[in-house]
Amino acid sequence: MNTERTQVQVTKSSFTEAVNSGLTKSELAEKFNISKLAVAKFAKDLGLKVTIKRKGNAKYILVDDAEEMTTEIPVSNYSTF
Repeated sequence: MNTERTQVQVTKSSFTEAVNSGLTKSELAEKFNISKLAVAKFAKDLGLKVTIKRKGNAKYILVDDAEEMTTEIPVSNYSTF
């Protein structure tokens, strides 16, 4: 089993350009053949912020129905004192 590791060289300019173009952490890791942890470290060292893109297909939708909910209580169910 060969456990040799090869060093990947990433230039500041190419990494910065890729981050500024809007690539996600996963996309950067794949592009430069590095881990997501390394992407985060490089970005922090260079003072860059990697964007996080979320998929637009949410599994739920929160609907504000507070104004639509009205409960009428019949007066005849209560006795008067």
